[in-house]
Amino acid sequence: MKDKTHFLLFACCIPVKGAKQSLIYDLGLNVYLEIDNIVYEMLENNKGRSINELKALYNGDYNDGIDKYFQLFIEKNIGFLTSEPDSFPSIKQEWDSPFEIHNAIIEISNNSNYDVIEILNQLSSLGCSDIQLKFLFKPENFFLEKLLKFIKKSRIRAVQIKLPFTEVFKEKDMLALINNFKRISAIIIYSSPEKLDSENKRIFYTKSNTTDKQQFFLSFKSFFEAINFNIGLNKKICVDEFGNIRNYLDHEKKYSNVNEKNILEILNNEGVKKKWQVSNDEIEVCKDCQFRYMCLSTSDLIKDNDKYYKKNMCNYNPISNTYNESQT
Repeated sequence: MKDKTHFLLFACCIPVKGAKQSLIYDLGLNVYLEIDNIVYEMLENNKGRSINELKALYNGDYNDGIDKYFQLFIEKNIGFLTSEPDSFPSIKQEWDSPFEIHNAIIEISNNSNYDVIEILNQLSSLGCSDIQLKFLFKPENFFLEKLLKFIKKSRIRAVQIKLPFTEVFKEKDMLALINNFKRISAIIIYSSPEKLDSENKRIFYTKSNTTDKQQFFLSFKSFFEAINFNIGLNKKICVDEFGNIRNYLDHEKKYSNVNEKNILEILNNEGVKKKWQVSNDEIEVCKDCQFRYMCLSTSDLIKDNDKYYKKNMCNYNPISNTYNESQT
């Protein structure tokens, strides 16, 4: 048996460099491991080299450290030794989808004058699989059931319902909906007077009316999408309470109204897709962040002197590797 001369990370374990700290994304287990930037550099230099060649590159100064880290990575099951490195190619970092839209938010108020069923129908025909119905009022149960019955017959796979807390709110009604409509992924009760808990794992209470600005999600699909696109905005649209199309509800830019044009026309002619293309690698500060390929930030983008910035930055600064706890 040949000596195992090379160390390799598993193909699903990908190092990502940040300004002050780096990570190894384990796309198999959807977790990550923090590493120092010098270790990231070592892993980059290791590509195409044997362990002895790597040690020689550093003039033997880091032999113990190289052995230590390779052993650690083997113990954590993110790497292995081999005598045949060419037998283990890397994964092609490509992403594609045949569908026009993946997810959408539909905001509904007492002032809404567009046909919600028609919007759901258009989204279903465009391949949209995930929907959030955000109500700015407490809807009647029959109206909710009407929408859910349509979704049940559509291509939409999962629906999240977001409702304001009211004094007449009854959790038993929400439990009945969940039991009758299996496609409900979650019911979020916002503006709750206190953080309550439900016995049902698909019902959540929150004091806030906004989504956390910093959300992380890691998988094969999301990682390769994030390399090529803006993962928080890509193939997402929002219909605000007045029927205006936006990239996200809190974005200033409004595109055409669904009462004037169908969604596909708006997608193809109104510039909706422009922000989809701007990945975190192209955004100032974010491009230096080790979390950039798992960050689901939906912040609006600002372009200044041919550089992109996020309007709403999260509370982590990758340049200083510190958190601003006072920032919300």
